[in-house]
Amino acid sequence: MVRVTRMAREPVPARSLREERRRQQELLSQNHLLDAAEVVFAEKGYAGATVKEIAERSEFSVGAVYQFFESKEALLRGVMRRRNVEVRQQMEEVLARSDDPYEQLHALVDFVTEWYDAHEPYYRLFQQAIGAAWMNLKVGFDDTNWSQYEDILALEAGVFASGIERGRFRPLDPAGMAVIFAGMMQAYLAHRIVGVGADKRPAAEVLPLKEVHQLVDRAFLLEGGSGS
Repeated sequence: MVRVTRMAREPVPARSLREERRRQQELLSQNHLLDAAEVVFAEKGYAGATVKEIAERSEFSVGAVYQFFESKEALLRGVMRRRNVEVRQQMEEVLARSDDPYEQLHALVDFVTEWYDAHEPYYRLFQQAIGAAWMNLKVGFDDTNWSQYEDILALEAGVFASGIERGRFRPLDPAGMAVIFAGMMQAYLAHRIVGVGADKRPAAEVLPLKEVHQLVDRAFLLEGGSGS
């Protein structure tokens, strides 16, 4: 008979537990600050926002803010970086639910619409970030932020490449198709927030989401092809 000897579990040093608790607390504090900064930047724009306002909204002191972020620009970069990572990860999860490129493309339409609807302050900030005003502020994406955004476009390009390979989508450049798709969705989302026309009618009434799906089909589906 073979006896199994249980190895005694070594106790976790108290110092390690304290360090882990401190690290978790710092992460919570950083995310709380980024939540506040996202709203203030969306409301005031980068130029109009102040660290003092962000501190007041987060109920931190200005000094505490600077313990985590060295500048207002660092706060802005942190906001953009966090959301880019979040979108990319959730997009990967959405795409993993099907291996059919047509289904994946339309799942992206729904995901992008729902995600930005749920994160309206960030969407307003994102619009500032990709607009001409961003360059006038002399604040741009750092390499990390830009590479994360390119990762998102690469995921979408992969869907188009797969659809082209299977003879479902128009035989165009997948990267270019991803850029056009992203532009279509951003234009639609912008009008969902500000409305359409002089009377600012809700875009969801002017162009229901089901019709956005139809436009995506017309733009990318191979002529004479079928989504099913």
